Amino acid sequence: MAMTVDAQGTLGVVWLESGHNPAGACADDVYFGVSVDGGQTFLPPARVATAPSCGDKALNGQAWAGDYFGLVADGKGQFRLLWSGVRDHLFQLQLSTIVVASSPR
Repeated sequence: MAMTVDAQGTLGVVWLESGHNPAGACADDVYFGVSVDGGQTFLPPARVATAPSCGDKALNGQAWAGDYFGLVADGKGQFRLLWSGVRDHLFQLQLSTIVVASSPR
């Protein structure tokens, strides 16, 4: 899990969940949640990556996804997420820009 707050006070939270993905128990799903009231309430979470993240041991050998997971807020009201995911059965770094629609405060 990672959390950060942007310049407007919006709290962004990302986390991984395993076991709910149709690809099987080894597949991690990445979710993003946001609060615009200091963490009192959260909007419904959104799944960030739509592709299953389930590595192929034969292709990756002894490689492990590692601890590559981070979230920052930039000066433009966007959140940037970096994580280690699987594409084409190989571990790869993934980057996503998350834009939170403006809402009344």
